[in-house]
Amino acid sequence: MEENKTRKKSKDILKFLGFRTRKNFIIFLVFVLVSSVFWFLIALSKEYTTTISYPVKFTSLPKDRILVEKLPENIQLQIAGNGFDLLKYEFSGFIFPYIIDYSKISNHNHSNHFHLQTTTLLNQFRQKFPSNVTVQDIFPKTLTFTFSSMIKKKLPVEANILYRLAKQYVVHDKVLISPNYVIAKGPKAIIDTMKVAKTEQYDLKILDKPIKKILSLKKTKLVSYSADKVVLFLNVQQYTESVIKVPIVIKNMPDSLSIKFIPDKISVRYKSTLDHFKEILPKQFKAIANFSSITLSKDTKIPIVLEETPKEAFDISFSPKKVSFLLSQKQKKEND
Repeated sequence: MEENKTRKKSKDILKFLGFRTRKNFIIFLVFVLVSSVFWFLIALSKEYTTTISYPVKFTSLPKDRILVEKLPENIQLQIAGNGFDLLKYEFSGFIFPYIIDYSKISNHNHSNHFHLQTTTLLNQFRQKFPSNVTVQDIFPKTLTFTFSSMIKKKLPVEANILYRLAKQYVVHDKVLISPNYVIAKGPKAIIDTMKVAKTEQYDLKILDKPIKKILSLKKTKLVSYSADKVVLFLNVQQYTESVIKVPIVIKNMPDSLSIKFIPDKISVRYKSTLDHFKEILPKQFKAIANFSSITLSKDTKIPIVLEETPKEAFDISFSPKKVSFLLSQKQKKEND
């Protein structure tokens, strides 16, 4: 039933288009196709002018210098010929690159800035085409070679990292990077401005244990490094906080005087990792009062300085910063 409806509908469409039978419609399509082919062949036999991209490759560039400005990968050629001959050149993938040998350019004089007039290459390009294709013009008119001398420089590596520490955790010791220096090589104009070699940015999230990670150096145009990657180590440790009493020691005190501090000890607050907490003792701290720092006629307090602290302690603070003092004369010993 459905099939009959479809056939009837097709016949109605053919009648509407002016075709009595399906055969007449097919004959019409064949004539249209043949006509199109003939039209296309006639069109291709005519003369045309078009512009194509011709791939180029530069060789024998100086090894002791580097190109600062990128050279083009294609040169535009204006060519003329019949459509059949030009058609294949519209697809540059079928064209082998034209080699421009820098060592054979006679007038560059080893300059760091040199302009090559491309019109001097026209005859060479013409030899790449058959006689029935004419190369009329070339673009751009000038190729600019801009070189810079290459230098090397030792740069410290700087880790570009983001992180947060879990509660009661700290980065113990310095951030370690290996190697911590790299040799950068590139154009003098760029290398002279570089102070550090930075890594790509990495987000290490929340840290609660030591971490070791490989970081890639951030690329800089025309610059190469002696190492592309470095190893980062963060010694993340849990810490604790403590307070100890440290006695005050006087220095530069005249032999004829004795002194009493009020109070005679200071409170030192510090942090240390759990690994080193038991190693820290009060005797490793040295609280000094310098008698030479006061004027007896007006000062009633003497400043305290922490001259020595254990290397395992950090975020150190103490109080009081000044203490009161009492002076007295020492009694002379009687001779026997």
